[in-house]
Amino acid sequence: MSRDSIPMDSSRSSWFVPLTLGLIPIAIVLLMIFSPIAIVVVVGIAICFCSAIENETALLLNIFLLPFAWVIRADLPLSNIVVPTRDLAVLAFFTGRVWRGNLRFKLFRREPITIVSLIFFAVCVGTVIWGSTGWTHSSARALTLITSYVLFYLFVVEWVDTEARMFKVVVTLLLSTLLVSLFGIFQEAVGGYTSLWLYLYPPDEAFIEWNNRVPSFLGYSNLLAGYLNLILPFAVACGFKGNPNLRKLGWWTAVVGTIALVFTQSRAGLVAFGCVLLMAILQFVKKRSKQLVSFCLLSVGGPAVFIVGRVLSPEHLGSIVAREPMERLLFWATAWRMFRAAPLFGIGIGNYGEIYGQYIPAYLIPPRHFTANGLYFQIISEMGLVGLFSFLGLAGVAIFVARRQLKWSQASLTQSLGFGILAGIVATLVHGLVDLALDVSPQWGTLFWFMLGLLAASTRLRQVRALPEN
Repeated sequence: MSRDSIPMDSSRSSWFVPLTLGLIPIAIVLLMIFSPIAIVVVVGIAICFCSAIENETALLLNIFLLPFAWVIRADLPLSNIVVPTRDLAVLAFFTGRVWRGNLRFKLFRREPITIVSLIFFAVCVGTVIWGSTGWTHSSARALTLITSYVLFYLFVVEWVDTEARMFKVVVTLLLSTLLVSLFGIFQEAVGGYTSLWLYLYPPDEAFIEWNNRVPSFLGYSNLLAGYLNLILPFAVACGFKGNPNLRKLGWWTAVVGTIALVFTQSRAGLVAFGCVLLMAILQFVKKRSKQLVSFCLLSVGGPAVFIVGRVLSPEHLGSIVAREPMERLLFWATAWRMFRAAPLFGIGIGNYGEIYGQYIPAYLIPPRHFTANGLYFQIISEMGLVGLFSFLGLAGVAIFVARRQLKWSQASLTQSLGFGILAGIVATLVHGLVDLALDVSPQWGTLFWFMLGLLAASTRLRQVRALPEN
């Protein structure tokens, strides 16, 4: 038995399954008689049940569906119904572990990434309590999303407890990213969002007409670029360091994902990915001659991407000297004014979109439609200096742990994960200079903490491997 294993309480486990199985048909009958949303509730019960008994296929499916969303237009803290469904599954997972008496999260309480993640979460709550604006609908939504991210992080740390499971999770994540990339390429091929995307994201007053910038299953092209910048470094590392099967999947994901990234036409996203490729060349290409060839190809890739962009979306690249930069400067100047008014805790996480209309005339920028258009400007305006230091601390600890894992680990998968996290966070920090926000895309935010969870779990596995046998 592993040192991490805790015996299951058989008396409680024996009651758990039959009790749940007995309640499900009763709930189905009652709901079908008295409620028009029976199917939704029944599916929710099934998801919770599968998560509570830790059905591996169901939990892997939950990971596969990370980039998917289904938005409903309602005045609720969460309009994306995939998020509460995922949260229910995670809570059911922890409920099942508590019921069976094999919750092992205490083994990770000294994990640095867990500590800084919980500190960051506490700071997010603190900015709403002590921030200048306080509780609003937007801050409630932002806190709900941050809570969802941290919950999923804890789930990954708790569940991914063997190398075999880590491998299955990695394969699932790469296949999911491959599907996302293929759907983005399909959108570019047909020249539109597609009816499926429009069903998942019903148009509202902020809807942007198709402009040859693909969002895939995410809500906007820049968000897809941020999502790919988190996962493509890992795919590239798997292509270099994985076993034969994983190497092939890694390269397929990296190549197809890069094409989808180009089709997003996100300038910041492409620059950030260029930094990732530069890091990959320095890390994995050892011969000087091959490094030189790789640098030459990378230098040629920039102009080639620009030419492709001019063909696909000339109005987007043309805006580099038109209105868009002025809008960004206006958003950033407004964020700075908010920060100066409340420098310690800011206005409260999520509240930028709530109050920027008090600073910017509506004839220039419609209120409540936009973010600060920059990760750092969002953080300093909404969370102040305390929030900025807590986020940079989280990123710094993750980079330190990932770099140490990349340097000292002997396992190829662990090394790939170390490089993926390291380069993914660097790409996020670069992309965040002019884009991204913590509480806009549940897919991007969940993936960010999911990757941190994989890093923490792999660190724990490496420590267990180093322990002497009993």
